[in-house]
Order: sequence, then structure tokens, then C-alpha cells
Amino acid sequence: MKTSRRIIPFVLFLLFNIALGQQARAAGDIELNMVVHKEIVTIDAQGKKTVTLVEPASVIPDDMIVYTTHYHNKGKVAAESIVITNPIPKDTAYVDGSGVIENTTLSYSVDGGKKFDVPEHLTITENDGKRRPATANDYSNIRWTLKSIAPDERGSVSFRARVR
Repeated sequence: MKTSRRIIPFVLFLLFNIALGQQARAAGDIELNMVVHKEIVTIDAQGKKTVTLVEPASVIPDDMIVYTTHYHNKGKVAAESIVITNPIPKDTAYVDGSGVIENTTLSYSVDGGKKFDVPEHLTITENDGKRRPATANDYSNIRWTLKSIAPDERGSVSFRARVR
């Protein structure tokens, strides 16, 4: 039986906006804005699949959540090496491959954001002391490094997570 979990949008926005606000101040004229949506998939009588994003009032295990960070360079010069870091909420699991976008370097953390690296270099130490390769289910944070954002350029990065 699936149990319903209430998501309080304010708590989600507070969590992300604290991290994003710190990054935005460090980046100078880069404005960051986080939005959270629940993905609803419907299939019509002809078998056509439609994906709709809605504001989540509540979620249940296996629901798909989409986290999107919009960025805007409000400055008059290009911003170089901009880093956008998002925590992956505790009651969700990152959907492997969902954070990839062009012209960025993507890295992950499995220790709450202390260290970031590419998936091939991430490991988990089990309770018995043995190490194993980390999987997408182990990720605690995701980080995009954008090479350059031109003046007045807007864009976004996003990832999907499944509710546990």
C-alpha cells in the first residue's frame, strides 16, 4: 500500500533557495530561481503519451519530481565557470542520466555535498567496511559547472527524482 506524503512547497523552496542564494551572491550578477514540479504522465485512447508538470500538493512513492534551476546573467559581462549545486532531497532517488545538459560539466556527491566527482570515481563504504561503486540511488547532490553565461543569457538545468 502506498502512503501519501505531503510536500510543503515552502520547505522545498527554502531548502533550495538557501543553497541557490549563496551561489548567486558568489556569482555576482547571476540570478537563480528554483522550481519544483510533479510529473504527470497520461496516455490517450490512441496511445499518445503526454507529460504534464504540476505544482506538487502531495506525492506518493514512485511519483516523479522535476527540480529545475533557472539562471539569468543580469550583468553586462559574461560570467565564467558558474557552478549550480542542488541537493537531492532525502526521500527521493536521482533518476540516472536526467541531469545532463549540453556545455556543462556534471558531477555528483554521495556525502552530502562535501566532495563532488564523476560517477566512475564515486564509491560507498558499506557497514562491513567494504567499498562498492556508487549508483544514482546513492547521490546526495548534483552539480553543474557552466563554462560561460553571456550577458542577459537565460537558461536552466534540471534533474528528475523518484519519490522513495
